[in-house]
Amino acid sequence: MWSCARGDWRTAFVLLLLLLGLLLPSATAGRSRKDWPNTAQSVEQSLLQDAEALKSSVKRDYEKFSGEKDDMYKHRDAIQDMLDDAQANLDYLRQQELELKEKQNRRTKRIQERLHKEL
Repeated sequence: MWSCARGDWRTAFVLLLLLLGLLLPSATAGRSRKDWPNTAQSVEQSLLQDAEALKSSVKRDYEKFSGEKDDMYKHRDAIQDMLDDAQANLDYLRQQELELKEKQNRRTKRIQERLHKEL
């Protein structure tokens, strides 16, 4: 009985090794062990290329955003200049309005004085 169980154990072990032998090539996509370092190098190279592509994409997006940000600042400055000009024009018009009111008041006083003298 012991020899039979031991024989079954050996058979199971051999079958397990055969199964691993069949699965291992499919796990390595048909590459031999000699190609494994090349596979690691190709994966590393692929990762480096992906990292470089991501780095250039981020740099390009940053430059685009920086350019847009500069444009926004230029537009903001232009709008602020227009607001300053409008405020200066408004101040000038208010000053002109005050001067005209003063002239009108002086004329009105002169006319009233003349009317009083004539009456």
